[in-house]
Amino acid sequence: MPIRPSKRSRKARLAHVLNHGHLVLSPAARRLIREGFDTVADALSPTLGPTARTVLIEAPNRTEPPLFTDDAATVARQIIELPLLRNTGGMLMRHVVWRSFDQVGDGAATTAVLAQALLREATRLIASGANPPLLRRGIDAALVEALEALDRLAVPVDTLEAIRRIALGAGHDQAIADKIAEIHERYGWDIVICIQEWLANELAVEVVDGAKWEGGYAASEFITEPERRLAWSVKPVILVTNVFLDKAEQVVPIMEQVANAGHKELVFFSPKISDTALATMLVNNERGILHSVGILPPGIGAHKLGVLEDLAAQTGARLFEADAGDKPAFATLDDLGYADLIWASRDFFSVIGGDGLEEDVQERVAVVKAAIESEEAPYDRALLRKRLGYLTGGVATLSVGAATKSEMIERKVRAERAVKAVESGRRDGVVAGGGVALIAAGQAVSPGCPETAFDEHLGRVALIRALEEPLRVIAKNSGAEPGPVLHAVRNGRGKVAFDAVHGTFVDPIEAGILDPINVVRTAVRNGVSAAVMALLTEALIIPRYRYLHGNPKP
Repeated sequence: MPIRPSKRSRKARLAHVLNHGHLVLSPAARRLIREGFDTVADALSPTLGPTARTVLIEAPNRTEPPLFTDDAATVARQIIELPLLRNTGGMLMRHVVWRSFDQVGDGAATTAVLAQALLREATRLIASGANPPLLRRGIDAALVEALEALDRLAVPVDTLEAIRRIALGAGHDQAIADKIAEIHERYGWDIVICIQEWLANELAVEVVDGAKWEGGYAASEFITEPERRLAWSVKPVILVTNVFLDKAEQVVPIMEQVANAGHKELVFFSPKISDTALATMLVNNERGILHSVGILPPGIGAHKLGVLEDLAAQTGARLFEADAGDKPAFATLDDLGYADLIWASRDFFSVIGGDGLEEDVQERVAVVKAAIESEEAPYDRALLRKRLGYLTGGVATLSVGAATKSEMIERKVRAERAVKAVESGRRDGVVAGGGVALIAAGQAVSPGCPETAFDEHLGRVALIRALEEPLRVIAKNSGAEPGPVLHAVRNGRGKVAFDAVHGTFVDPIEAGILDPINVVRTAVRNGVSAAVMALLTEALIIPRYRYLHGNPKP
């Protein structure tokens, strides 16, 4: 008798179903992706503009109050899965929206609106017979011209009123905007603002010495505040070195000394921390013996050593230098620095209340200033200016309170968004807000040379129309008719903006309707990227279980 194959277990059959997918070809594939795009974008577009609507988010624990928010990034982050076959397009939109927020702290709704409008225009053109690769070529060429036009429109942020307007436009909270402007007025333009929750129904400010540096934790396992993805260390001792920590033997001796001395926190600053050294720190963290955090400081080329010297001066630590033959394993407690607080994210960290001597810090300031005067390369001069800001800056903690917990959480998100927008505007400048700069950038896009293919020309037109969509949505959210508003702003050539709050037309610069140039550029670039990826999709592979339960009709 022939040998029958053994029956697969139920677990194996289930794995087979989950690990295999169903193939859907265009135009059905492109239609499904667009449906997911539209679903997420329709949920985010009401949050765009100064008259933004709110979204109600149910708490994971149904006994807790729901969250009201007008922050598009928060809404997108809560969308984990879309029903049936729209999930792929929806998750693509969610990813690009969150990417914009993660990069610049704002622009999530603008990204979604731009991506949705561009995909809608391109899909219509493809249905009429246009060639997708040629459309993309036209879109890419127009994107370069639009971004160059935005750069030409940027103006520096040099007044407190501009800071107030940027904060108000990003956070939609007058009290928070006034407080952020007040902090800059009292403590200088180099101040770094951190946000925290507060039980009282008001705002409060506390300022300490410190600076916010580019860099970040060496591993996500150091995170102690998962909601904000931050690693905190309170009153730590600090080891600063440019030696690569790639062995447990390099960190164990100093960890033992610190623990025996009764200290609870230890922070390592090193350009590279290997898995072996990380594992040693994390094991001690889990056992509660000594809480350690590994941080990778910033610096490129010759600036790496200078940054570590700046950190050592700020914290009162001795720099263990590889070229001098120093070995961290031989460090003593006298070689360590101290600080009141250190926090680190993936991209930044801050040293607050460093124990360094003032004369040592001022000596480093003098060294950096002299280097700026003698440096001829623009890129290196920019890095030196950043180091000078790190050394001379301070940190203000803005405590945000409200009547209820839900309102406090929502207001804290507004404050964080406003602070990030102000930082971005101070660093790179601002452009006319309310969609005005986007329309002006679209007007700067040329139709192409006579040799340009017709479909490529259509791609340019599609991007120009997509750049007008944010203004249409802002007008719609304010209750105005988008057509006349668009016509007036388009004819104003960057000098006329629609004040959605009062329903009037004003000069955007004089009225303070401003957007950080970095936010606008990021929203345009990411929105176009997402739409182009969906535009060129000719096939979609859907997990079989989703396909069977979705009952599609491609």
